[in-house]
Amino acid sequence: MSYSHRIYSGGFRIWFKVVLSYFVIFASITAPLPAQEQGSQEEAQTVRLGDIGRIEGVRENQLIGFGLVTGLQGEGDSPRSEVSKKMLANFFSAFQSQIETDAIQSKNSAAVVVSAEVPSFIRPGQRIDVEVSSLLDARNIDGGVLLQTNLQAANGQVYAVAQGRVEGARPASGKSTIGRILEGAIVEEPVLSRFDTNEGVALLLDRADFSTVIKARDALRQALPDYKIRALDAAKIEILPGEEAQYDSVELSALVESVEIVPDNPATVVINRYSGVVVMGQNVRVAPVLISFDQGELSIGADRFKGEAESEGSVEINRTARVKDLVEVLKTAGLKVDDIIEVLRTLERAGALYGTVETM
Repeated sequence: MSYSHRIYSGGFRIWFKVVLSYFVIFASITAPLPAQEQGSQEEAQTVRLGDIGRIEGVRENQLIGFGLVTGLQGEGDSPRSEVSKKMLANFFSAFQSQIETDAIQSKNSAAVVVSAEVPSFIRPGQRIDVEVSSLLDARNIDGGVLLQTNLQAANGQVYAVAQGRVEGARPASGKSTIGRILEGAIVEEPVLSRFDTNEGVALLLDRADFSTVIKARDALRQALPDYKIRALDAAKIEILPGEEAQYDSVELSALVESVEIVPDNPATVVINRYSGVVVMGQNVRVAPVLISFDQGELSIGADRFKGEAESEGSVEINRTARVKDLVEVLKTAGLKVDDIIEVLRTLERAGALYGTVETM
């Protein structure tokens, strides 16, 4: 949606110098939100159900272990780190070599936490990536070698063994206390998921939404006429074989994942306070509203509010504007991320933003 703006003497740079304490918001909450923007047609995009949901029972599993990274050239744990020295002593004892912890003064090794996520249906011999992070006071683990480390699940069983050279996150300083090893762990035990029963399978949406789950149910009924399909709640759909269905759990799951729908996009604005990235759905709109601050004002609505005189530094955006348009105006005006966040949050509190604002 295009927007028009009028700028009088001073321009954006002067009149949009915001003092947030001066915000006064007059929101027309009762104004109806049009189903679609005038003069604009958003092309509907279809997505696979497999991209917005998963078959119930198909899940990842988390693994964790504690290990040692060596070869850190004096940037590992300090000699006062008792945990690191005990781990080194245990390492030597495993090879029939005894060493007293007090005799360990090296700073070339570091105690670390090793974690991984194991996908479903993985078998022994396959490899997975692992994340490595310093546990104590090491200054850098980039380039070090992780010694053989058992990775276990919450039940205490070891499912994988990790080892290899650590690739650090490489921040600006060139040092890193976190890193990863690509394909650094070998799976030792299978991780299988039970996803089917004699009564069929179930689909779980990643984001619960009643409108989307009904669309998915209707699309599945059309694609699988021989199955009994019902939505149990806003996130779960049950697919049961009918009397005429030739039931095969793997084939059925593949068919379910391949069905396409047009999901409802949540009216949500997500702002990363640190990077300044603003992500918003196309459905997020702002109601007719007047924002007054310092010596300027921003009016959203095709017609100015009756009785309100135009002032210097005023800007106008068309009725029920998109949040995208509003953010563009505010950025052009030179507002900082924190100021834009405060504007959006204040609009939300006033009931003039049709959606929710989330800050990361």
